[in-house]
Amino acid sequence: MNPNSEEGDAGNSAALKSPIEPEGSSNQQGSSTRYKRAVSGPAKAIVTRLIRDATEISVELDTAQASLLDPGFVASDELADTTADIIKQAGTILEKLESTDKTIRDRFEAHADDDDVPGDAEQLMLGVITYFHKSGDALIEELRTKIAELHQLFVKTFPAFEDIVVLPRTPEEVNIFQEIPPRPEEDESDIPLHEQPPLVSPTPINDQQPPEQKQKVAKSTELLAAKQKEIEENNEIELLKLQIAEFQRAAEKAALLKQLEAHKITSSPAATEEKPISPPYNTAEAAVPAKSNAVEVVPPVAPLEKEDIGTDLTHSQNQVRPTAADTLLLNLTSVFGSHRNQSAEILKAVQQLPDALSKSVRNEFEAMQSAMRSTEDDIEDEQEYEAIPSLKQTRHTREVRIDNLVKLLTHFDGTADYEIFRAQFKSTIMDHEGIEPSFQLLTLTSLLEGEARACIRTKATPALSLKATLEALENIYGNDNREHVLREKLQKLPFHQSDPRRMKIDLASHTKIIDSLEDQGCSTDDMRTVWELAAKLPPRMYPEMAKYIANHGNRIPMARAIKQMNILIETYETEKIISAHKPKTAINEIPESYAVINYAAGQKDTRPPQPKSDAPLAYDPSSFLPTFLDPITNETLEGYYKPGPGPQVDALERTLPYDSSFERCSACGGPHRAIRCTKSSSEFRKLLAKRQRCAICTGRHPITACKNTNRCIYCSGLHHTGGCTKKEFYRDPANFPEELKNRATFFRPQKGNKRQ
Repeated sequence: MNPNSEEGDAGNSAALKSPIEPEGSSNQQGSSTRYKRAVSGPAKAIVTRLIRDATEISVELDTAQASLLDPGFVASDELADTTADIIKQAGTILEKLESTDKTIRDRFEAHADDDDVPGDAEQLMLGVITYFHKSGDALIEELRTKIAELHQLFVKTFPAFEDIVVLPRTPEEVNIFQEIPPRPEEDESDIPLHEQPPLVSPTPINDQQPPEQKQKVAKSTELLAAKQKEIEENNEIELLKLQIAEFQRAAEKAALLKQLEAHKITSSPAATEEKPISPPYNTAEAAVPAKSNAVEVVPPVAPLEKEDIGTDLTHSQNQVRPTAADTLLLNLTSVFGSHRNQSAEILKAVQQLPDALSKSVRNEFEAMQSAMRSTEDDIEDEQEYEAIPSLKQTRHTREVRIDNLVKLLTHFDGTADYEIFRAQFKSTIMDHEGIEPSFQLLTLTSLLEGEARACIRTKATPALSLKATLEALENIYGNDNREHVLREKLQKLPFHQSDPRRMKIDLASHTKIIDSLEDQGCSTDDMRTVWELAAKLPPRMYPEMAKYIANHGNRIPMARAIKQMNILIETYETEKIISAHKPKTAINEIPESYAVINYAAGQKDTRPPQPKSDAPLAYDPSSFLPTFLDPITNETLEGYYKPGPGPQVDALERTLPYDSSFERCSACGGPHRAIRCTKSSSEFRKLLAKRQRCAICTGRHPITACKNTNRCIYCSGLHHTGGCTKKEFYRDPANFPEELKNRATFFRPQKGNKRQ
């Protein structure tokens, strides 16, 4: 067999891999490298670029056809021109594809007379042409079909336009790909085709396309890029496998040759003088060493039929017995044959990669378009959340126990955010297909607490009862988000003046209401709202906030104003941290203000004790309802007059009225303390409001600035004892608890004693 037959078998795949160069002179290798760089490399680039353009225009044809078949399609001259251009471009690329064979042959024949043309030039050309046919034939048929379909659809959709001639517009468009590409770099001359640039490029986004089309094209680009990356990784893996197989083949070949040399040395002279006969069942591909160290090539022997094997074996055994060298040659031939088959299979898989790539990209693109259409249909079917949840239920795919659902929901007593409760109840209970109206009503009634239970309604059927209950809740609590209600809440919210942590919490509460105003469509960037929020800062922060507002021309969005307030609070918190780390005076040092401090400490302070400036505020509006209805007098009071958990039994004695010349009531001005005022609770509350006194400590400040920690003696609520609604009940000693009724006498101070 010809030793070059193996090289001839792999000639068609020479353009797809980098084979192990046979032993030869460096001049021959340099000539082959220069030829590949000047001719084979540009030819590969032409084929790769042309296949990439064909794949790209195929995607554009699919997109144009989908646009014309869209039910919401609107015909226009601009769309007609765009579609016509796509058809013409596809026709141009089709012409290029059909003339590619001639272009490749012309390029190789143009260099046929060069001095450095290698012996495998014809194999290189055939490899490029074979690769093109394996990758381009399917594209040619696909382009013909798609151009014909889109052309028929175009003529049907735009009958007023002239028929399109699917030909290149200019001769330059057909021959533009025949231009010689730039000379590749030295390291890129031997790059095989499966390492060339990607065959698929993302579809460009046209600025004249509508936003929906741009979004589809953008998603298509992302999908194609991800798919291309996956294909490149698979190509690299296949190339590594091919190289490993080649290296293994070369290593085994070298080992067998080394073993053959060892047999040459150890063979006897008589054995070397005899002319060996190859086994009749093998095709020899190696040489047998002769006595003169010359290599004699054994001609190939044709394979024998089954019926001739026995006769030939007997004849050969009668003549000459096969030597160890013949057995070694048999093993060598078997190994080479298996490796050649394995390499052929790998090369075949690599050659099929472009077809698999094109098919995979088209499938992914069609799947993406289908998913996008289904998503758009779902968006069109969505409706805004109704005030009264509809009895039509949304299908759920998983079955959930109702007791588990109820555990996930928060209870509603009329003080929490009704919007959150309504959204949770609708999405979790109302939209669940497996829950009957009777169970929905039972769940709703179990979640309502306190005054919210007054909204429970009972009708003829559970469905009607559920609907009536939801309507009652909506009528009472569903209007809390109106603009005037939200602005009133924003105005009444307190703001701590000394604790940075409480300041941040209070600012977050203000921000929540501002967000609710924006959700209602109300403007919050007006300076009135900014001034109202800035005025709640501590006075020490006024200069910095005023400077910030003045520098921005009194036009500040609410978001920037809140950001600046956060910065001021952080600055104040940092100042407090630095002050806490201030070094203290040593034990053996006397500060300069020692005399002043001791003098002030030695003087009697006649002022009443003042609360600490950094003490927390006593009243938090978010913890109380805006109003409270007294069930006894049917009088509507402020929410903080709601009775607390119970009386302070040990202090009830102190509330019994008696006069004292050492005290003055801050409500009526009588000679007694305010807790012993003889006025009724209703009159006491009116006097405090008239004199603008605090409802907690009767001090000369609003309730939002009070830091007094005392609670009502009658009910432990957050209000003064004199204004409690249970004052009239506990003023009668007969209503005292049993442990106080058994006492013979009550505490009465001596005359002149200041303790009350």
